[in-house]
This record gives sequence, structure tokens and C-alpha cells, in this order.
Amino acid sequence: MVPGSSAPSNLVLAEGVRAAMVEGDVFNICERIKEVDPSLFIIQLENDAKGCAYAIMERCADGTDRLVYKTRELDQRIIDKCMYLKHVPFEHRAEKIMAEVDAEEELRKQEEAEQFYERLGGPMLSQFAHDGFIDSRNVSHPKVKGRL
Repeated sequence: MVPGSSAPSNLVLAEGVRAAMVEGDVFNICERIKEVDPSLFIIQLENDAKGCAYAIMERCADGTDRLVYKTRELDQRIIDKCMYLKHVPFEHRAEKIMAEVDAEEELRKQEEAEQFYERLGGPMLSQFAHDGFIDSRNVSHPKVKGRL
């Protein structure tokens, strides 16, 4: 177990951050997390610059304490997330994350294209119309049969 003011060796903490084992809390998250998996425990992080007040840890079979994740608050979301991590296979979680990353990348590309148009395309079309290089009317002309 983690003594009062020390942290597991693989939990990297910024200078000045102190860690302490959480034995009990208002919502009984410490006890309820043990129902999900007896190897899970909670460490309180004091003075964490990223605002994460707690670290959910796991005592693994090899005796090493490993970080599961960090969180800002002790509430039902911790239990829900631990249940999800325990019951949903890693491959499924990874596929879901990759799909979300792909969707975010596609959205980023669309936003980038729109910004490019607004910075360059729109003003260029206006200038072409002003200079008489294009007809500013947005009219589609019918295709002539036999021509591409």
C-alpha cells in the first residue's frame, strides 16, 4: 500500500505534488471501487498543476502499482469508467477511439478547407469577377451534347 505521503514509483508527479492514500470519502467511492475490482485504490494528489485531484491505481499481480487514470472529482463517473474499462475489451475501446480520432481529423480537414477558402478562395473569386476574368453570376450552363 501507499503510505501517507508517498506515491507509487511509476506515478510521475510534478515537483511539489504530494500523494496520499484515500481511505474513505463522502460518496463511498473508495469502497465501491473495490466492488468493481479489489485491486483498485485511490490516491489523492495535492497541488497538481493539471487540476487532477485523484489517481485511480491498480495493484497488479506482479505487485506493481499502476496508474489506471487521473480524475478531478470523486463521484459515480469513476465507478462507471472502471466498470467500462473492466468489461469492454481493449480492442473494442481502441476501435472506438480510432473512429473518434478519424472523425475529428476529417472535421479538422473540413474546417481547414473552409478557412483556406475564406482567406484565399473567396477574395480571389471576387478579384477575378472584378477584373472580368469570370462572370460573377453563379449560373450553371447546360452541357452541349457531343462535348464533354
